[in-house]
Order: sequence, then C-alpha cells, then structure tokens
Amino acid sequence: MQPFVKTLRQKLALTAFALVLTATASATLSVNVISPTLNYQGTATGGTPVFYEAYATNPNCAAGIGAMRIYTAPGVNAFTVNGDHLETFIALPLGTYNTVVQAWDNCGNVAKTAAPLTVTSGNISIYLPTGEVTNGPVHIAASAQTGCDQGISAMRLYTAPYAAPYTIDSNQLDTYVTVPLGNYNMTLVAWDNCGSVFTSNFFSAVSGSPDGYLYGTYAAGNTIAELEISDAGQVINPNGDSDPPQFPANNANSLVVDPGGWFLYAGEPNGVYAFQINPENGALSAIPGSPFAGSGITRILMDPSGNFLYSVSNTISTFRINRSNGSLTPTGNSVPLPSAYFFGGAIDGPFFYFLSASPKDDLWGYSLNANNGALAPISGLPINFNRNVPITALAAADYHVYVATGEGVGKIYGYDIDPASGALAHIPGSPFEYEGGNFPAVWIDWSGRYLWPWQQDTTSSTNDIQPLDIGSNGRLTLVDGGTFGGADGFSGFTEDLTGNYVFTDWTNAILPPIPQQGGTEVGVQTFYISDGVLAPSYSTVLPNTFNVGAIARQNPN
Repeated sequence: MQPFVKTLRQKLALTAFALVLTATASATLSVNVISPTLNYQGTATGGTPVFYEAYATNPNCAAGIGAMRIYTAPGVNAFTVNGDHLETFIALPLGTYNTVVQAWDNCGNVAKTAAPLTVTSGNISIYLPTGEVTNGPVHIAASAQTGCDQGISAMRLYTAPYAAPYTIDSNQLDTYVTVPLGNYNMTLVAWDNCGSVFTSNFFSAVSGSPDGYLYGTYAAGNTIAELEISDAGQVINPNGDSDPPQFPANNANSLVVDPGGWFLYAGEPNGVYAFQINPENGALSAIPGSPFAGSGITRILMDPSGNFLYSVSNTISTFRINRSNGSLTPTGNSVPLPSAYFFGGAIDGPFFYFLSASPKDDLWGYSLNANNGALAPISGLPINFNRNVPITALAAADYHVYVATGEGVGKIYGYDIDPASGALAHIPGSPFEYEGGNFPAVWIDWSGRYLWPWQQDTTSSTNDIQPLDIGSNGRLTLVDGGTFGGADGFSGFTEDLTGNYVFTDWTNAILPPIPQQGGTEVGVQTFYISDGVLAPSYSTVLPNTFNVGAIARQNPN
C-alpha cells in the first residue's frame, strides 16, 4: 500500500475529529460547493435525491487534492471520491441536515465547507442551473419525487417546445446541453409508474463560457501541451519561449474535454488517457487507472451530455464517465463499423453521424441512449454518395448536418435533423457551392451560426478559408469579402466557448501580425469571429509542433 493511501485512510477513519479541525493548516485549501446552493436564509432546500457538486483547490500544494467527502451528519460518511471534484446524488429522508463537504490535499491540509440543507416534499427539484443567467454548455441537474410506491419511470428535458435533447429512465437527471446563445424557457417533465406526470419550468439566458486553456498534442504526439487563453483571445505560452507545460500521452491521436471542463481525454491506439483538469491553472493530473484499455483506437468523441465517451476502431465502443473523478468504465455496448474506413464523425445532441469512405461513400447515423450510451441505427440511413465524388469532411450543430465533397468545385450537402428521431431530410438548395473544393475540410460553429470550409493543400498558397452563414432554414450563404489565404499547413481547428474566437495551428504562418520570417515556424493562430468572417488577430510561435485539440473553461460550473 502506498504511504499516502495509508495516511489518507487513517485521516478518514478519524471522522469525528476531522469535522472539528480548524483551518490553521488549510488557509489556502478551499472547498467550493456548487450544489446544493444556499438561499438568502443561509440554507438550501430541495427534494430527494439531493444533487451535490463541489471542487477543491490549493494553489500552494503542487501535489494536488487527495480526496473529497460528503458528511450528511457528524460521523456519517455519505460519499467519498479521490481527486478534486465530486458530483453525485444522495437520497435523504425529509428533514433538516447540517451537511459538510470536506477535502484533503496531498500536502497534509484539510478544509471543509458547510452545506446546510432542508429536504422537503415535492415533485421536481431543480438544483442546476442556480440562476437565470448561465454559461453554455448548460449544466442541468434535477430529481423527481412521487407518492407512487412504484417510483419515477423517466425524466425529460425540453429546451424549447418539441425539442427534447435529453431523456433518461431515472428519478435523477444530470446532463449538459449545448444550445445556441440566447434566452430559453426550458421545461423538465417527470413520469411516475402510477400514471402521473409532473412538470417544472425554468428560464435560462445562455451566454458564452469564459475560456481558459487550450490543449493539443505536442512534440510529435508524445505529450499533451497546455496553453492559456486571455480575455482577448490571445493564446499564451505560460513558459514563454520554452516548451509549454506538457503531460505524458504517448501516440495521442485525438483530444476531447468534457462539457463541464473537469476532465480531458486523449485517444491513442491502445487505450484512452484520462486527466483531471485543475480549475485554477489548467494543469493535468492522470486519473487512476489511466490509460484505460482499448484496441486500434483511431479517434475518440464526447457525448454532449458529459456522461459517455466513444472510441472508434473497427467498432464504435462506449465508455461511461464517472462524473466525480472522470474515470472510464467500458459499458460493453459497441457497434461494428459498417465499412472498412471511418472518415470523420460529429455528435449533435443525442445523435451521432459519421462518414465511411470504403467500399462506398455513405453518411451513417446512430441515436445515443442516455441510460447506457448504446448506439441504435437511425432509420433511413445511410445516405449514399457517388463513389466518384470523394467525401472529405462532416460537421453538425443545431440540428443540421453538412457534408463537404471534392468535386472540382466545392460542394456542401446539407440535411435537417429530426429532433425526435435523428432522421435526415435534404435541405432545399443543397448542395451549396463555394470556391475551391480540392480535398476541403470543414468546421461548424458550435452554436450553429456559421460554417467554414477551407482547402488543405500544403503544396500551394491556395489554402482559402471561406465563411458561410447558416440561415434559420439551414441554407448556406457565402459571406462577401470573407475569403482569405490560410497558413501553409494546419491540422486542428476549434472554437472557444464564448463563440468569439477560433484557434488553429499552423506551419510557416503567412497571417498577421506575425508574417513568415523564413525557415520553418510553427504555432497557433487566433481568429476573431466577425459576422462569420474569421479575422486574424494573434499569432503565437511555439518551439515545437502543436496540434490544436480541445478547449476547457477557465471557471468550471
């Protein structure tokens, strides 16, 4: 047994003593309780089960946080997790509780925060969001109660009439939803097993989340590097002219961050690396058990709810994400790839679409089961493209799917997504033409405002990036005056969480404000989004090649 584990267990065994510890050794260790939220009377109210989310930080302890625990009464350990974040439901009978969330760091410090709570009777209790203004993706946590002795059968979230991106067969709901920025009158509905239906409405003004950290594979894919993002969208290397902070992840081929900004995952051929993200400085710490075993993984994708991760090899396999510590558990659910070659994939709400390029060009789709992450084929798919028309890229957002093809002239095929079934319907006027078309790539704004195709031809200077406006009906319109030449070579492209900036990596930059100086240069380019036009704003030179992969919030919630 490792010395720290033994010491931690000894500390946890002295529960009664731990609850009366003073803060003399924990002045810089803080415990932040996100839920349950205290009201103006200094307590929280809600039904059962009660949703808890909290995190701990200590900027003066480089060894990080060892564990967190919920006490529902002195000496009553209700939940314990290793690491700096916890997220769980706890069933409590009606009554008043002086609950406490406590943390231990790996430098010998202890801290706690009181979370007094009154559990009342009711039907639907909404724990998150806690206010009318929320950051996107929106974290929604709720529970349902009933007098029916057979309990609750299901809960469903509506972000708008008839738009139900999340349904779960449970009395508790914990999910993230990605919606365009704006105002929403959302509804939660619960059904019990005695025939009763309960509803609860809440308003949410969704704004962009603050950005904090940009991650990418680095130094030929042997590590993951961390960069910082300023309020103005400038990418900053914390180590100046030296290599940025790096974390081991050998042969990583794709990166994703969960929608809460707590965890980062890196796919590699033999498994998935998993890291907790320090909310104060963006540093990564390996989650126990990482890397989690896999075979032949070429790419990973994140379920927008934050509850499942998908790995792609000769099958598409599902991992369940532990929402407290980020660990992965194979669910045993997998589907074989319908062809020999997977070419691009995108997830929009509860639907997963991807392209296959061998033996024929097809657009496939699956619906995601919120209970176990299983994939079920969507009726009416695949859509077959002519084998003489090479499909090259796929993007999806806000109930639209777009497929870019190389046909001499750039063409993009557009489809509307049925929000109930995931079935695809051809958008009138599709395919939409744009300039270029030789092996284009394509990126879509995460809130469904714009789509950017660009040519990826490192042998010439015609790497044009073109902005297309996405209308309310899904039709694409070229934005006048927005086309410009890109860098000589690039491999990653991601948009920040406020919807204001796009980041891409480059080789031999030809973009302002840093023109090519001669020789080979590598780095990261920031574009400001101005009515769809990508305006170059900052270039950051790095010592080694950085491939943009994922972005995380600065202040998770």
